[in-house]
Amino acid sequence: MWKPFDARFQITLAGIKLHAAVVREELQFATMGQLRSAFQQDAENASKKQLENLAALERLQHGQDHQAQRTPYTPSSCRQDFQLLMRRSRRLIPRVGHGLAERSRLQGRL
Repeated sequence: MWKPFDARFQITLAGIKLHAAVVREELQFATMGQLRSAFQQDAENASKKQLENLAALERLQHGQDHQAQRTPYTPSSCRQDFQLLMRRSRRLIPRVGHGLAERSRLQGRL
C-alpha cells in the first residue's frame, strides 16, 4: 500500500530533527564558550593595562614628590608658576577677561 513520504519515514524524520536540534545546541554552547573565553581574555588584558597605568602614575607621583623635596619652593618659583598658569589660562579662555572689562566700562557710561 502506498503511503506519503512523511508518513512512511515519520520515525526517521523525527530522529533526524532531534539530532539536528542537539547539534545546533552544541554549536551554541561552543560559541558561548568561545565568547566567554574572549571576554575573560579582554577583561584580563584591561586589568593588566589598568595596573600598568596605576604603576606609571605612582612612579610619576613618586618622582614629583622626590623633586619637590630636592628643590625648595621659593617666592620667585611661585611667581613663575603663577605666570605660567595665567598664560595657559589665557590661551584656553582668551576673551573672558575682555568681556568683563568691556561690560564694566559700558556700565560706567550709563
